[in-house]
Amino acid sequence: MLIEVYNEKYFIDLARTYRYWFRLAPVLSLIKILFFLSINESYSSELPRTPIVGYVSSSVSSGNYDGDSWKQHAFDGAIVLPVSKNINFQIDGRFRDYSIGDGVAFAITAGQQNAIGTTIFWRDIDYGSFGFFYDSGIVEGWQSNFKSGGFHTEIFLNDKVTIGSRYTRTDNNTDKLNTGVTSTDNTYDLWISYFVQKNLSMNINYTHHSTDHIGVTDSNENIYTFSTEYYLKDLTKIDSIIALYLTHSDFTDEERHPNNAVKIELKWLLTDQKELIGVKRNGPIENRYNNYLDKPLWWNFPL
Repeated sequence: MLIEVYNEKYFIDLARTYRYWFRLAPVLSLIKILFFLSINESYSSELPRTPIVGYVSSSVSSGNYDGDSWKQHAFDGAIVLPVSKNINFQIDGRFRDYSIGDGVAFAITAGQQNAIGTTIFWRDIDYGSFGFFYDSGIVEGWQSNFKSGGFHTEIFLNDKVTIGSRYTRTDNNTDKLNTGVTSTDNTYDLWISYFVQKNLSMNINYTHHSTDHIGVTDSNENIYTFSTEYYLKDLTKIDSIIALYLTHSDFTDEERHPNNAVKIELKWLLTDQKELIGVKRNGPIENRYNNYLDKPLWWNFPL
């Protein structure tokens, strides 16, 4: 059954997020001006490069699991600093706050699941990008910490299509609740993006996630995501993107129920690009699925 997210409380939450997002615009505009004043070199390309790029975003999500619902409010951000013409260093943060319905088994308030990370990557606007990343985070509901690392690659096939892949390994330790439970997770992402027009893209993402628990049942999960993004610059004169994500996931463990989710995201950009393809191919490397951030976790029944 598809989740019921179109209720009054959901749209109130979305309106509050939308207002907060636009309050950030004046501050980030000042940062943007200061960055652009410091630029003293340029690169020639059909899609001009911006030496320093970044974004902040705010999103609301709602999901359905085992006949009940969960909700998420998230704030993300990233900034890319050029090391050389093709080598870049990125710093990013992901912050989530979850709430879970009373009907979910063993449910308590999941709380915050946060991470900060770094990425170093090579990128050529004519070919694609390749890089390595490392994240460190916490899961409040589990009173635990986790470390993630891996690599990504993207190929710019032409001026309409981008394909990519990403591997993530995560080590988790529930160091306060139960020192006997640790886990190792492996996540494999594949995606394709098609730019329908200059300001609109459609994206399909497949993720396979496996968890090897010590002392707890292992699990495997397949996650399918369709998303669409629209660059609002022509409409609002603000460098911003609105995005919609529809996600379905299922488990190989028959005792676990499928999970469906909807997410709406508003992203404010530090960029000089005039079209969405330029924003995406010159912007920060996008974070992909992480089990310890992108679904609610609580003790002792991980979704």
